[in-house]
Amino acid sequence: MKLIKNAILGVLVLILTGLIILFTISVDLKNVIVNGVIMEIVKTQITTIGYKEGNREEKPIFEYTTDNEQVNEILKRKEVNDLVKKYVDLTVESMIDEESIDEINLEQDMINYIRENKEVLEEKTGVEITEEMIQETEEQIKEQDINQTLKTAIKETKKNLTETQKKTLKGYKFITSLKLKIIIIILMILDSIGIFFIERKDFKWVYVLGSSIFSAGIGINVMSLIVNIIISKMASVPILKLSILFKHGFIEMILGIVIMISYKIINKKINKTKEDKKDELSKFIEFSEY
Repeated sequence: MKLIKNAILGVLVLILTGLIILFTISVDLKNVIVNGVIMEIVKTQITTIGYKEGNREEKPIFEYTTDNEQVNEILKRKEVNDLVKKYVDLTVESMIDEESIDEINLEQDMINYIRENKEVLEEKTGVEITEEMIQETEEQIKEQDINQTLKTAIKETKKNLTETQKKTLKGYKFITSLKLKIIIIILMILDSIGIFFIERKDFKWVYVLGSSIFSAGIGINVMSLIVNIIISKMASVPILKLSILFKHGFIEMILGIVIMISYKIINKKINKTKEDKKDELSKFIEFSEY
């Protein structure tokens, strides 16, 4: 009976560890991709926005280098990250379902970003951005017909997608979806309840949960390290921002350790209290016999 109990517990622990790893990937995958090669592309393109001073030749707001602190500071902002994520999602959606392509309005989103973050851009670039410059930029963006260019590129790319690539896009969409996150949370709760019923004595289930979280953190870091080594040998630019996964992997490891140590301390105090009560009971029995 004990062997069966331990076997079931082992399976539940493995499942919980796997679910924690999958949940972490589901939460981080979009950031890992967006902050990798996609942000490098944006970093290059963002500096092409320029302005004209009277009839002079168009002048860039700032010169681009890969280590340009101005660009890096701007790209770290949540507003930029949200905008990039929005168009990553729209692009993937449009590859799967062409109806989503009608939601693309990058031209307006770019102008809205400049207007809403005018002061930040001025601070980071050292250039005063006037209304005339914004209007000039808006005209240039419309002349380039960015919306139609993006829509055409998506349609052309979709035509050339292989079945494997289509499945990959659908897989990415599912892995990063809210639906999967909810399913994982429900399964983790059910799994934890199972562990609780098996190891409810002396709160041992708390230690088991801590060890699962710790193991998941190790698994995430080992996986990230392997992927990082492979990618660094294949590409000269950062395709994936794996530091995000590393960070959350270490957080899970620390959290797991804290839970396990807390259990040990609490369990030690509980056992000491039990021993004290036993001693008191023994003394009481001995006294009664006299």
